[in-house]
Amino acid sequence: DSDLQFALKNTLLTFAILFVSFPFKVLVSYFIYKKVPGHKFFRVVFFLPTIIMPLAVAIIFKRMVGVNGFIAQAIQNWMHLDYVPELLADSRFANITVLLHMIWLGFPGDLIIWGGTFTRIPQDVLESAQIDGVNWWTEFTKIVVPMVWPTVSLQMVLLVCGLFGATGNVWLLTQGDYGTHTISSWMYSQLYSG
Repeated sequence: DSDLQFALKNTLLTFAILFVSFPFKVLVSYFIYKKVPGHKFFRVVFFLPTIIMPLAVAIIFKRMVGVNGFIAQAIQNWMHLDYVPELLADSRFANITVLLHMIWLGFPGDLIIWGGTFTRIPQDVLESAQIDGVNWWTEFTKIVVPMVWPTVSLQMVLLVCGLFGATGNVWLLTQGDYGTHTISSWMYSQLYSG
């Protein structure tokens, strides 16, 4: 069945994106923990989806990517299209749009987990590294990651376990149309349509 093939492909794609974005989320959390310039702004941007209920976030996101939204118009200009694309109603764009929404929604939980994990690192160790002239990358890879390895390994196990629960808010954005089904959303639609 082609719907099931799309669902399997999208589930694996969702997992791959979550897997690839995992180190990026850890790095962003690390930079926010280190209070880089603009860290308060980014904290608000990434926490915004959890502050507002998910349905409201989906509605706002739909407006942002809709034909009157600034994102669709920016894509029209960027791709030199003679029309404003319907990002959630066109199979060329719908899956990518749903996946980008999923990445954005994935940040808040990770920021909470990693922020709490990083604050448990003894400041004496980081100050000692600074005195020794360690750059941020060496500090992150040689000091921070080994000290938080139990959390890293737990997050990786949870990521693998969540493979078939990956829906990426498919129902709120596209109801599984335009090739956006994942395995779990496909099973949900089979249950309610059959």
